[in-house]
Amino acid sequence: MLSAFLLTFVLFGWTLWKGTFFTDNFTWLWHGEKILRGEIELLSAHMSTFYSPVLNAWYAIMMKMVGVYSAPYFLVGLTVHALVAYLLGEVTSILARSRLAGWISVLLFASAGGGYEPLVWIGANMHSIVALCMVASLATLLSAYSSSIQKVDIKQGLLLCLSFLAFVLALGTKEVAVALIPMLAIIGAWFHLKEK
Repeated sequence: MLSAFLLTFVLFGWTLWKGTFFTDNFTWLWHGEKILRGEIELLSAHMSTFYSPVLNAWYAIMMKMVGVYSAPYFLVGLTVHALVAYLLGEVTSILARSRLAGWISVLLFASAGGGYEPLVWIGANMHSIVALCMVASLATLLSAYSSSIQKVDIKQGLLLCLSFLAFVLALGTKEVAVALIPMLAIIGAWFHLKEK
């Protein structure tokens, strides 16, 4: 986990000082402010064609806590990116049965091959947040299944509940999360067949 955070903050920490809001950021900030004033509802508010209760909640909370000061938004974005890199490494380690493969995937993702835009443009952070929810759902499901499934214990039950919660949050963040449904089904079927 340390390497994910270290690499992310070394490469993109400059956004904390140099990052600014532009374009869609102001619409989301305005949405957060309207939610706080009670003018629109968190669960029903749409921004243009986007429906994202998770982002509505995030912007409302951030507006309440820090207002329009951009550095905390970038700090959260960097943290989310580092967590995605770490969890992606965990998923890769479990699937490849190799810590080295997991570590390489952490380095590749943390250096932001496809994640650059949400790091420098807060308005694109829904991509990072949905990715976090998706890999969290996959990682917790894989962790639950990777141990013996002779009988479901409390830890496995908790991991399965966390996987479901992350799945619901992913669906409430961005529509691309529907891709998670077949991924979870394939993992579940694989481990079910493996046990038989």
